[in-house]
Amino acid sequence: QIVGEALDAGTGWVDYIWMIPEENGIYHKSAYFRLTEGSDGNQYIVASGMYLPCSEPGPS
Repeated sequence: QIVGEALDAGTGWVDYIWMIPEENGIYHKSAYFRLTEGSDGNQYIVASGMYLPCSEPGPS
């Protein structure tokens, strides 16, 4: 989804679910991405994400 939207719009936000096996849980994340041109002339997608706070505990 990030790649498709970056190629279409150039920049944006995406929300998704991420699983961390070591913590035995599923977490909500949000990521910002941007399509940019490197000094070598190639295009790159740069993204940074963060975990979103839980409003209530998930299932055990």
